[in-house]
Amino acid sequence: DGTLTIPERVTKIGEGAFANLEGLKTIIIPGTCKEIAKDAFRNSVDLQNVIIEDGVQVIGESAFKDCTNLSMIKLPDSLETIEASCFWGCSNLSEITIPSKIKVIKSHTFASCYNLTKVELSENLESIELRGFYRCNITKIKLPAYLKSIGNDAFGQNKNLTTIEVEEENSVFDFDESRGMLIQNNWENEKRTIVFMTDTALKSSNTLDIPEGVTSLGLILSDYAIEQVNIPSSLIGISAESLPGSVANIIVDKNNKNYIVKGNCLYSIDKKKLIICFSKDKQMLKSDFADELEVIKAKAFTQAPNLTNIELPDSVLTIEEYAFWNNNKLESLKLGSKINNISPVFKFTNHSGEVTIDKNNANYTIENNILYDKNKTKLISVLYKIDGEFILDNSIEQIGRYAFYYQGGLTDIKLTNNLKSIDGNAFEDTSLKSIYIPSSVSSIDSKAFTGINSLELIQIDKEDGSIVGSPWGAIKGNKIVEWLK
Repeated sequence: DGTLTIPERVTKIGEGAFANLEGLKTIIIPGTCKEIAKDAFRNSVDLQNVIIEDGVQVIGESAFKDCTNLSMIKLPDSLETIEASCFWGCSNLSEITIPSKIKVIKSHTFASCYNLTKVELSENLESIELRGFYRCNITKIKLPAYLKSIGNDAFGQNKNLTTIEVEEENSVFDFDESRGMLIQNNWENEKRTIVFMTDTALKSSNTLDIPEGVTSLGLILSDYAIEQVNIPSSLIGISAESLPGSVANIIVDKNNKNYIVKGNCLYSIDKKKLIICFSKDKQMLKSDFADELEVIKAKAFTQAPNLTNIELPDSVLTIEEYAFWNNNKLESLKLGSKINNISPVFKFTNHSGEVTIDKNNANYTIENNILYDKNKTKLISVLYKIDGEFILDNSIEQIGRYAFYYQGGLTDIKLTNNLKSIDGNAFEDTSLKSIYIPSSVSSIDSKAFTGINSLELIQIDKEDGSIVGSPWGAIKGNKIVEWLK
């Protein structure tokens, strides 16, 4: 009838034990079971009811992620830890009460719970991390007395959230109803952060006027038609991630000692860091950048979606994550001779155009739109869209962190006998169905196969347990790992 009761002799539900399972509608977990491990019920789309009896202490990372029909779950008072992304994508969940022993809502715990309207926070809650309740449908929330911090975009895209009540004993948060702003105060360090703005306030103007006294933004406004941003003298923290692609002008108060605008770019005051490029042109050459430029910050070109040709100056040393992720019209990106630190996801999900690097660069080489280290022993990132099978070059000894991240078209990969190690998140969110690991591999990171819903088989040409960390993040756990010797 779709109902399963876990026997009382069970003390732990293992990693991926019920992942991707069809037909399971109700699960009853006894208090003798102390831990529900990572990915335990992930993507069990028929699951509707979860009954967790008092005694359970830990629910692991992504344990109920993408259980899209889950509508009822009561968390027991014994619960001490809910790991990150635990209920991410449980789109049918409508209400939740956080037990009193929970002190931290970790990142993305309830993200994309689109129908979550009612939330009762624990009286002992101290922190809500990055996007803890992102894209929910909360209408009102009461912040408890001991709450000390709210992470970036924790309540982002809750477009019906208009009522925020702060316990009288809580001196950290102020809700300015007239401006629709929730401000977090760190009195000891004299910092004030905007951690939430109501949908009404954000739609009332195409100008974001950051109040004097605010030191940073802790929200992401990608869905709003903001065209101008006014930065006060007090601001010391802003990133391109906070602002939508529509931004065409940034004005910095003359007394601000942290930022400066040159051309169509916001830089750190010494011009060594490019924070935001808001150019709407199609081309940016070396001469269009500050001579002092050394670091391209995360998502720096998000506000420059029209660029087709970018030539970075030789002074650039670092490109951070997602720097060019939004530049889908890009035809050519040229990197300079001195660059020595490139994030493997600097072009995350953006597979358009060709990336080249100065032949005199001593740290990297690019062949056929694939980024390698200079000696071509480490594969850092595949910069084109893979469709089907990928054959690893014989010279590769290491597949780097995030090397194939979000390559949804990758269904098969042929590894060579020269390969020695596979780093964390190397194949995350690909469409691999199976993978054969040759005997030459001696190291696999604990998150190498994270987030692959399609993965049904990991074959390893070695003796059982000879590579530690199994199942290395595979959603379905050890039941899909096969040792061949």
